[in-house]
Order: sequence, then C-alpha cells, then structure tokens
Amino acid sequence: MRRNLQNFTNLMLPHVEERVQQMKRKQEDPDLDWEPPNDFITWHVEASYRAKSAYERIPYVICERLNVMNLFAGHTSPLALSNFLIDFFKLEALTEEVERVYAEECGEDGQWTQAALNKLVRVDSALKESFRLHPLGLKSVERKVMGAAGFRMPGDLGTVPKGSVVGLPIWEVHQDPDNYGTDAARYDPFRFSRVIEAAEASSNEGSGLLHARRTHAATTPSAEFLHFGLGRHACPGRFIAVQLLKMDIAYLLMNYEVQPIENKPPILFQNLALLPQMNFVLKVRRKRRAGEM
Repeated sequence: MRRNLQNFTNLMLPHVEERVQQMKRKQEDPDLDWEPPNDFITWHVEASYRAKSAYERIPYVICERLNVMNLFAGHTSPLALSNFLIDFFKLEALTEEVERVYAEECGEDGQWTQAALNKLVRVDSALKESFRLHPLGLKSVERKVMGAAGFRMPGDLGTVPKGSVVGLPIWEVHQDPDNYGTDAARYDPFRFSRVIEAAEASSNEGSGLLHARRTHAATTPSAEFLHFGLGRHACPGRFIAVQLLKMDIAYLLMNYEVQPIENKPPILFQNLALLPQMNFVLKVRRKRRAGEM
C-alpha cells in the first residue's frame, strides 16, 4: 500500500509543481495567455492558497492530499453510484434539470463548473436520499474513549471505560420515523429538494433559501444524517465526492438510456459493511443523436 501511494505521489508531483508555477505566473500577470484547467488539481491548488499556512501550499503536501482523496474515492464512489442507480429507477425525472443547467451554465466549452454542479438541486437530493438508505456501514462516528475516568453516559446508562470504541448506529438513525417521518424506510428522491425549492419560491435568494441549501445538501452532516460522519472529523472529501458523482450522473443522463430496475436487489451485509449486490444487471444503451442511424 505505501509503495503504491508513493508511486502515485511521484507520478503526480511534476504535474502539481507545474500547475502551481503556472497559476502563480497567471496571478502575477493576468494578461498571460494561459488559463488553468477546470480540474481537481486546480481546485486543490486554489484551496491550498486560501489556507492560512504556507505548509498547505507545498506541492508534495498537495500530492499527498490528492492521494488520500483518490484512495477513498476509488472505493466509496462506485458503491454510491451503484446504489443510486438501483434506487432511482426513474432517471428521466432528473434529465430535465441536468439538461437545463448544462445549457444555462456550461457555455460553449461544455465544461461542468462547481457553480453549475451546485445548481443540480434534485440530483443532490436524490443522491442524499440514496446515501441515507444505503450507508457504507452499520456504524458511524466511531470514537475511542481516552479519559482515565471513561465517558459518563446520560441518565442511568452507566460509564463507558477508557479504551472502548463507540459509534452511532447509522442504519437506525437514518430510518428513524422521528427523523424522517412515517415514510422513513421509503426512497423519496426529492425529499430534500422539495424543501429547497419551496424556499426558492418564497424567500427569493434570502437567508431562508441559503439556510435550506446548507441544511439539506448531501454534503451537510447532522445528527440525523451521518453518511459522512459528524463534527470536526466529518469526511473532508465529501465535497469533491458529491461533485464527481453529480458529473457521473449528468453524463449518464445526457448520453444514455437506462432500463428501470423494477425489483430492487436486497442489500448485501458483510460484517458491518453494506454493499450493493454484485451480480445485478443494469441495462443501458447510448442515446441516438439527431441524424444517427
């Protein structure tokens, strides 16, 4: 594993160093005939320059962070996309939003931007709902008790001794009727977007809309939504993971027809992990363009 991580860092380092140098030159000379590519390396370099510490801007450190993101995204994103395609069998309901935002925001170059992806409110909602019903495991927010006296539980629940590892039962939290109503066990793709769209209709870009977007976004952890953890240790890669999944879904909807899955395969439980069935078949075909035979 360490050898593979180092190989990746060695491979990426020249590209990151070049990008950092070019972006610095562009900052010093706005007339420079060069524009940074709209990709993850650029986003990460920009984020590193917004950080307070110069350490964050070291190319090798940027590579290591890219390394960690790729390591986890390579496992979790395909699982999330598989669950989404199983869950959301009426994909045409999202096609209108994707095509409209693409036409309005992506311009002649046809490149998705962060601003455009942020406008895919219904796609975001459908993803979050899939995350809710298909977490990656049965536990979340695992913590180790470090205090010598242990951790005192509320009420009469006793004390958890030092060295114990505790976590929250994400499956139960995500399907609790107190959190999501009487239909908590049902997949409702627009459960969260309805709230945002209602705020859009009433608040006109005011504080109510901003609050709705932040509260109900797929990247926002809460006591009721633990897919990415909670608190200061919530998954730092959740933002890029959701944006990548949105691009995957947008490309799929714009270029392929997907046969609906009427009978969902059961979830595969492996120890504490929840996985989609590995043998289900998803039938797709490329959309025919005007003039194609």
